[in-house]
Amino acid sequence: MIETEHSKTPMMDRDSAAALVYHDLKTSQRATFQVAAEWGRWLTASLVLVHSGALFGMFSLLNNPASQPATLEAFKAPVWCFVAGLLLALASGFFA
Repeated sequence: MIETEHSKTPMMDRDSAAALVYHDLKTSQRATFQVAAEWGRWLTASLVLVHSGALFGMFSLLNNPASQPATLEAFKAPVWCFVAGLLLALASGFFA
């Protein structure tokens, strides 16, 4: 069987193949960056939620510090740790 010139399928040249691969890699890169950004937003929101909830719990526990001065002194360091954690979570969200 003899093949004619019209029955041959044309092959891609090097430039069009490179453009196709480049476009595919750029699409994959955008999708990867989108997933990383969504994960970063979720992580930052989780950190803010956890530290805010801890602060709310601490302040509700210490709502009457005049009658419990020992309790107030005992929870001074954890409150500052949660405040620092909240500020660091917000800073990480800002820089991300």
